[in-house]
Amino acid sequence: SGTDMQIEYNSSNKISKVFSGAELTSNFEYSGTNVSKITTNIEGMTKMVAKFTYNGTKIVKSEIDTELLFMPIPTKIYTEDVYEYQGENVSKITTKMGAYDPITGVLEMAPVPATSTYQYDAINSPYPLLPKEFWMFFSSIAPQTGSFYSKNNPLKVIVVDETGTDTQTVTYEYDNKNYVTKGTSGEAYGTFE
Repeated sequence: SGTDMQIEYNSSNKISKVFSGAELTSNFEYSGTNVSKITTNIEGMTKMVAKFTYNGTKIVKSEIDTELLFMPIPTKIYTEDVYEYQGENVSKITTKMGAYDPITGVLEMAPVPATSTYQYDAINSPYPLLPKEFWMFFSSIAPQTGSFYSKNNPLKVIVVDETGTDTQTVTYEYDNKNYVTKGTSGEAYGTFE
């Protein structure tokens, strides 16, 4: 069983709100036709504000401030993803992270950014079948999900950070129209219907 999500649209037929009961609410703001900001509240847990920068229609940067509301001391963290493209696919993401000092409010960045590089198949990803705003919503609550912005399916993801290098490979099952029905990486998998 899953969680039901409801979607509201604005007068331009763009997503204005995604919610699941009273537990999760995300509100969308636009600059022209592009999402500029998504504010998400997960009741009693987290408040996230994601801001997006574009080059034309491609997202080139996301900045996410996250307040952890369940902590005894107010905790706020920052994540910045910068996207590089090869054709219609995200080829590399550089991720910078930091935490705000709870007393001074000053952002203290981690000394070393992480990088994620992607290799793709030549088959269309299922994500572009959804409204762009919807997969932006998912990337705003799960940073470092750059493959959502890509035309094809990632086969390999190489993440390099201060702890070392991690390589993840993904295998896929396809339907008779060549769309992904299942993606598997190690023990984890996702299905698409």
